[in-house]
Amino acid sequence: MVRYIFKFPLNRLANVRHIGYPIGINGREFPWRAKRYAKNAGLEFRFDRSEGKDSHGRLYVGGRCTTVKRAEISRSLLHAMLKELRIEKGEF
Repeated sequence: MVRYIFKFPLNRLANVRHIGYPIGINGREFPWRAKRYAKNAGLEFRFDRSEGKDSHGRLYVGGRCTTVKRAEISRSLLHAMLKELRIEKGEF
């Protein structure tokens, strides 16, 4: 028996999280994951809160940068941020 919440099966949600494509993550978790990725890839990492407005900050990985907000990050925004940093979803 498959139970549905929000019009999709629970086992589908579990599979999506299992293969590493996050549905949405917290804005505090993104810099932590980016720092871990940069360390594993041998890239420079820097997070500068002074360059952001209000609850935003600027995140640098290697020679690339993106703006990070501290609230929940949707799937589409996460995809755009990873694209700016040129990071594959599976590697992140």
